[in-house]
Amino acid sequence: MKLVYVILVAFVLSMNTLSAQNDVVIGKKLFNSNCAACYKLDKKLIWPALVNISERRELTWVVAFIKDSRAMS
Repeated sequence: MKLVYVILVAFVLSMNTLSAQNDVVIGKKLFNSNCAACYKLDKKLIWPALVNISERRELTWVVAFIKDSRAMS
């Protein structure tokens, strides 16, 4: 479950320098404001569950999807 937050934080870190203490909090806020309407971490909502996404997709795909999912359609 934390993988999604880590990926979101990695995206934010590529744009800004953040303190390590706030990384998970910021990732969670980003997920809740941008992703939670369609995705759940542990079960399907509108789209598949995000748990174990790293076993189904390459990290480069996940990062590209987070940055611009519409461009990947």
